[in-house]
Amino acid sequence: MFGDVIDDIVVRPHRGPFVDVNTAASIRQLPGGAAANFSAWLGSAGVAVDFIGRVGAIDCEYHAGFLAHFGVRAHLTPDATRPTDTIIVIVDENDSRTVLTERGANRVLTPNDVPDTLLDGATSVLVPNLAEGRVLIGLVEPLAVAARLAQSFPLVALTLGAEGTIVAARGQTVLVPVVRLERADTTGVGDAFSAGFVAAWLDDATSEAAAHAGARLAARAIAIVGGRPA
Repeated sequence: MFGDVIDDIVVRPHRGPFVDVNTAASIRQLPGGAAANFSAWLGSAGVAVDFIGRVGAIDCEYHAGFLAHFGVRAHLTPDATRPTDTIIVIVDENDSRTVLTERGANRVLTPNDVPDTLLDGATSVLVPNLAEGRVLIGLVEPLAVAARLAQSFPLVALTLGAEGTIVAARGQTVLVPVVRLERADTTGVGDAFSAGFVAAWLDDATSEAAAHAGARLAARAIAIVGGRPA
């Protein structure tokens, strides 16, 4: 896996917040980043994972250790001049999120950071959300987006949030519903779905069964705070 690794700071104000007043809040710093979260969930499902990323030099052991906890082999390039990317997520009483982002070392991560030896046996599975799919294709209707993407990729799982996931492969599409549970935090839920989907697909599940596996792992993710397995 190649992509971002980030320091997430999740803030839940107990009230307000109000301008120029100290506001009591629950504040947690957690390792994050969509690609790193995906790798952690995939590793927790028993899949062997290599992760390639870039972090601030002082954070290399910290992030490698968190990934290793889930069996992920981390290949992190330490950046001596740029800090690790940081995201502050402010969650309100309605579980809506305000996200503030500072780009750092990830900004200069390139495909050249991926060793050729890790590309052996690579395959193509596309798991975009609806907004990403629309940007890639230029269509709006979800079924049309999934079908068009499937013309370029052998297997597509288009995530629709609370509406479920459209799986498209070999000219067929199927809608797989979400597993509905009380939510604690939506951070990393899409990453967990993708990991569950890919893990099952690698284990020779059908595309529809893989989507159900992804939905089950996403249900685990939505019940915890942070973007990785507890």
